[in-house]
Amino acid sequence: MRTFAPIAMAVLLSVTKLTAQDGLLPFRPIAGLTVGVELPKMEPLSGTVFATKPFVALALDLGVSWTYRERYGVVAMGFFAMNGYDYAKEGYTYDVYHLTQRLELRPFWQKPLRADLGTTLRAALGVGYAFQGASSLAHRDGPFSAFTSAEPQRRLYIAPELSILKEAGRHRMELGLRYVRHLDRTPAFSTMLMLGPDTTLATATHDHLALVFRFHMGLRKPPMPVFPLPSVDFAARTTDTLTTLEVGRERLTLWLWDNAEYDGDTLSVMLNGRPVLVAHELKRKRHKLKLHLLPGENTILIVAHNEGRVSPNTASVLLKAGKGRTRMLVSTSLMRNQLVRVVRSGSP
Repeated sequence: MRTFAPIAMAVLLSVTKLTAQDGLLPFRPIAGLTVGVELPKMEPLSGTVFATKPFVALALDLGVSWTYRERYGVVAMGFFAMNGYDYAKEGYTYDVYHLTQRLELRPFWQKPLRADLGTTLRAALGVGYAFQGASSLAHRDGPFSAFTSAEPQRRLYIAPELSILKEAGRHRMELGLRYVRHLDRTPAFSTMLMLGPDTTLATATHDHLALVFRFHMGLRKPPMPVFPLPSVDFAARTTDTLTTLEVGRERLTLWLWDNAEYDGDTLSVMLNGRPVLVAHELKRKRHKLKLHLLPGENTILIVAHNEGRVSPNTASVLLKAGKGRTRMLVSTSLMRNQLVRVVRSGSP
């Protein structure tokens, strides 16, 4: 049980590295710190009860996240947790700390708040298990004595969260609020406190309210393939601006196809002067391109290599950014290029 969480995290991080290098999924390694407060349950067995106060709950967490279209996702995370409790009576104080491990899956939904500030609101619900082994601790100080014991357990818990993420270049910083509640109400451990005729039984489930601080590492994207410039002299042609779009996302998806008579139309596409598709022959089947936009204005230039058997060179184009979709008909020739301007708001 004790080694299960770190082993799982090591496997997840290895998968993250491989898939990020291959550009398959948008993974982010995460490291974080959770700082919370909690209270034990105090049951007087004889005399008057010992005093207690809210005390610290700390956790170091490590995991990975996967996000779909910057709106939905899931986090897999492991925690090394320390739950502390403080007791006092007649000048005697006693602090006890309990170490556990946790493994958690946390689906989330998020929504951009301010594109110009790069902030995002995220709501999540963590579901996980807390693991612990058997342990005991005895303490004596004059007339005061305490005995703490814990049994091996695996307890299910839920943890709703609300947080704000802030972009920092390709990385993200997260600050949020989290509440952990164990569905198994069996105490994680118990402490018997004794001072003269006064005896108190303190138990704790490790339920707590906490602030979370996390760093989301942005993995570098694989380099885009380098294509040669189109072999045609497109610079000498006139260029018509087809449309101007405004988007708030970095990724733009473009589909190209020939929805009329198949006649061998061939074209090239350049993003900000860089070829991303060269000498592609249009067919009925849609060809998909994923484009990464720069902040500010971007240009998508479409260049004809021929005019097929039927002039001019025509292509159906669908542009998709988030929920926004724009469909258009591109008509180019050996004398004319067509241009789409895309203005991306927000931070890099």
